[in-house]
Amino acid sequence: MDNKGNYISESCCGNDLKTERPMVRRLIIESILHWMKEYHIDGFRFDLGKLIDWRTIEEIGAEARKITPM
Repeated sequence: MDNKGNYISESCCGNDLKTERPMVRRLIIESILHWMKEYHIDGFRFDLGKLIDWRTIEEIGAEARKITPM
């Protein structure tokens, strides 16, 4: 929400998340790790990746490399 209490939709589809919040970050990272381990997915495409905060993006990369080093 902006400082006037209005909802903000940076994605233009109304599904924005506050990825900097600890439990949202945890949900994202643990989901990706689960998909890597259980379904052997080795690549991800984030169409709206610019809406994910940089700390979360960096943690995704660090944790993913523990499973599948580059």
